Amino acid sequence: TSLPTQILSLFGLERQGVFTFSWIVVAIPLLMVFSLFYFKFFLSLSFRIKRLFLIAMLTFVGGALGMEMVAGLITDTDSLGYNSIPYVLSGAVEELCEMMGIVVFIYALLLQLSQSSEKINVVFLNDTNNNKKEKKSINT
Repeated sequence: TSLPTQILSLFGLERQGVFTFSWIVVAIPLLMVFSLFYFKFFLSLSFRIKRLFLIAMLTFVGGALGMEMVAGLITDTDSLGYNSIPYVLSGAVEELCEMMGIVVFIYALLLQLSQSSEKINVVFLNDTNNNKKEKKSINT
């Protein structure tokens, strides 16, 4: 049996309902530990960036964990299981939430970068067919 399944049985739980996908049991404590490591950094951010980071995290994690738990309930209660329309829709909502969380996070990172630096240099190295490096840069 897998580690997540062993952890479930340790707590007297079974792979059903919200725990149909047992990786969730491992993901929740790892997420909490990760959050503890970055909490001091999070507190050092400006209010606006903090709010955007929080929105991004809640959107991403809500999609990844929350909708995965919903999908687990659907597979347990719907006779079609993985082939049902509700299951497919829950997967689409999960992916949408994850992508939206990433978009908000990238926006927050770029906003933080723009507030903390006066000048940003980005350099792209393009290896053309003749192995001659071509340098392109963007200065803002």
